[in-house]
Amino acid sequence: MESIDQNKIENPNTPLSKHAMRYALIISGIGIALMLVGHFSGWSMESWSFRLISWAISIGAVVWMIKDFRDVQNGGYLRFGQGVGLSALTGLIAGIITAIFFYIFVTQMSPEFITNVQDKAIEDMAEQGLSDQQIAESMKYAGMFMSAGFMSAMAIIGSVFTYTILGLIVTAIYKRD
Repeated sequence: MESIDQNKIENPNTPLSKHAMRYALIISGIGIALMLVGHFSGWSMESWSFRLISWAISIGAVVWMIKDFRDVQNGGYLRFGQGVGLSALTGLIAGIITAIFFYIFVTQMSPEFITNVQDKAIEDMAEQGLSDQQIAESMKYAGMFMSAGFMSAMAIIGSVFTYTILGLIVTAIYKRD
């Protein structure tokens, strides 16, 4: 009788969905916790420190996820398509979870969030020397993109894109056929 590990070595086709779901839950949980810490502490999501920590978490999660998949789940093997597919699927699931939370957060917990984003945009345009009329015109168009639904949809797309790119890079490093 063949052992499970020997079967993994001979047939490295471990399904990605369970692994992607596991890591998406971890990633989105950390992201939601970071968002809440930022909100309750007054730490701006636009600050360089917030973005740096978010990127460090994303990069660390992809490295951990791909290495764990290769070494523990897939018998030491990782094909390029598996790594990239795992990353993209994880990004999709984490993006959906985070977007749902973000939508609830913006519409129920912190409805002033979008107003604050709009006020910051107006302030930035005023600092650039735009006239009140130019600012009003810009905000008319920008208003379509500053809604909870649109921002949530963009979060999903951004998550898939980010995790796919990170997956390409990390898989190129950890790939073993």
